Amino acid sequence: ATTAPEPSPLSSSPASQAAASPSSPAPESGGPCLGGGPFPPILSELQYGVNAFLLGTNATRVLDLAANAEFGWIRQQIHWRDVEGRPGQFVWAPVDDAVTKAQAHHMALMLSVVRSPDWAAPTDGLPADTGAFATFMSKLATRYRGRVAAYQVWNEPNLAVENGGTPAAPAAYLATLEAAYPALKAADPCALVLSAGLAATSSGDQALAVNDLDFLDQLYQLDGGAFLRNADIVDIHPGGGPYDPGDSWPAGQPAESAHYFRHIERVRAIMQHYHDPRQAWLSELGWAVSAAPGAPTPVSPQQQADFLVTALRRVRQEYGWIAGAMVWNLNFSVLGSLDDEKSTFGILNHDWSPRPAYMALQNYLHAQAREASRVQPVIDASAPYSPAWSAAVTGKSHTDPLRGPDGALYVGTDPGYLYAFSPGGGLRWRFTAPGGVRSAPAIGADGTIYLADDSGALSAISPDGALIWQRDLGLATHGAPLLRADALYLSTDTGLLRLSLGGTLIWQRDLGAAAAPPALVVGTSGGPLLVAGTAAGLVVAVDLDGQEIWRASLGAPVAVAVAADRAGGLLVGDATGTLHCLDLRTGALRWQRPVVHEVAALIVAHGGALIAAPPLVAADGTIYQGGRDGSLTALGSDGGLRWRYETGSDITATPAQITGGTILVGLLDWRVLGVSPEGRLDWAIRLNGSVRSTPLHAADGTLYITTVGGRLYAIKSQSV
Repeated sequence: ATTAPEPSPLSSSPASQAAASPSSPAPESGGPCLGGGPFPPILSELQYGVNAFLLGTNATRVLDLAANAEFGWIRQQIHWRDVEGRPGQFVWAPVDDAVTKAQAHHMALMLSVVRSPDWAAPTDGLPADTGAFATFMSKLATRYRGRVAAYQVWNEPNLAVENGGTPAAPAAYLATLEAAYPALKAADPCALVLSAGLAATSSGDQALAVNDLDFLDQLYQLDGGAFLRNADIVDIHPGGGPYDPGDSWPAGQPAESAHYFRHIERVRAIMQHYHDPRQAWLSELGWAVSAAPGAPTPVSPQQQADFLVTALRRVRQEYGWIAGAMVWNLNFSVLGSLDDEKSTFGILNHDWSPRPAYMALQNYLHAQAREASRVQPVIDASAPYSPAWSAAVTGKSHTDPLRGPDGALYVGTDPGYLYAFSPGGGLRWRFTAPGGVRSAPAIGADGTIYLADDSGALSAISPDGALIWQRDLGLATHGAPLLRADALYLSTDTGLLRLSLGGTLIWQRDLGAAAAPPALVVGTSGGPLLVAGTAAGLVVAVDLDGQEIWRASLGAPVAVAVAADRAGGLLVGDATGTLHCLDLRTGALRWQRPVVHEVAALIVAHGGALIAAPPLVAADGTIYQGGRDGSLTALGSDGGLRWRYETGSDITATPAQITGGTILVGLLDWRVLGVSPEGRLDWAIRLNGSVRSTPLHAADGTLYITTVGGRLYAIKSQSV
């Protein structure tokens, strides 16, 4: 039922964005502080990059080609032995040149450090002297502080060829990582630090390679889980066989997974087993196009193109736990011989001409860049807000964003997905429900998430996205589940239900018609009441045992939840656009007022409701009701009209109020308006789709808004 859930983090993890968070150190260059802030750092958007060789070649030409293809990152491998061939004697010039030119091209640079000098190790593998390696990494990060965005500690240590002729032991690699990580972070807190990608292998010859899954599993078990604390991101190298990225290995032959892209799912399962909260990165993603010693079975150049684009699309749509993907590689075919296995993976030919893969990736990444530019919010200069981040979801989102006790944000979409995002926008997990998700879930005191979907299923989900139990209620439900103490309450096509937190039905109350989302209110006697309107125009109040207390007839269908005012009344909007106030104790009518223009009656004729959401009751008792005619109406507690503001577009969600009294209202024409308590438009924010949800105003002033365009936006307050 789930797609790659991510366990709850060990600590809160706001992501670093285009600018560092206030608590994060600022990089010296003024660029993004991706690795700063709480551990682990979380990146909110997928990073695209390519492996390239900038040393001893026309680096400007290489970087031009990378930039023209819209890659944002370059991964460059450097050899420790080449920079510090003798202890304390450094040859920086080649690396200086690469860093300077990458910076001039506005490319984020990752340096992957390998190959020990002979004075630090008996071979060019992992260092015997980890202290000397830590010193080197500190000097490296100090020299390029703010100019190099990420460092990677070694490459594929489970292969003999990458470790001086013998596969490394997990303990030896962990010792190297434990030495390097604190040295790097002390020298440049803003730099990301990646663990070594392990080569996907099923080799039975332990002299050549150690199975990457076994290596990783052992790595997690060493030194009290030190691996969990000594890298910001876990790097993964997918399998490189001649298979489509969506293909899976033959059933019953898991050892064959090493030849498939989806081998990364087995790696992810190990991360989840050890409750690893970190994101992952694919730093070497590619397919070979010709035969060479050590290379996998080749594919055609066109297949290479198709597979690379499919893989990137799959990463973006299916694997939200992956923070970056880097193609292997750009220009090794230009530099190496044709029978070099690295050359077979290149997306350029030997003469610098592009292979089909280069053109396909260029088209795909340019399209991604255009999409990203379209989804940027447009914020009025007068608005006290600025963009923080946005995250894509699959399908339309009608649900109000919900914030959990740990800061996680939950968003549902029409195809049946529930997303959990970190406070910084990183995707923790995505749950797949049997039906469409159009209402927010409820969250229990223990963190359990209760989700009702359009199929009539009710699911209990653990905080890490795993299914606990699922029950088919046999009836379509309306609205979010209500949670009180040890019970859940839901409205259905026939009435109301109460269930235990284990999904057992306690009682079912037939109301004779489809019930609107229920509301829990405190009755005048102090006891709680469950109140719901119906499609037959009734409003019914029952106690928590399901016994009816009163019922009232409005004469028009009710499709929205009731809202309690501050004077012992219940506010109920009906489909014809009239807002009613009923006495909470008896259900008697106190007052009623039409709040929507009759010109919108066409909506009712087509089965819609002129009032599509409950009103907002402000702290001072003012009632703010939105209508399908585009009106925002402010009423006194007695129903008296205070003012009416015409927004020019449908309002289908409850307004929200922020500090200072400003009323927020989302519109179908893609805008969120800030309206003063006096009915004056103060500012507007334009997003990438209709806003059919209520903006969430967090305690720190951040606004979280979902759109039908398929995005969750975080808009940060400039006054906090």
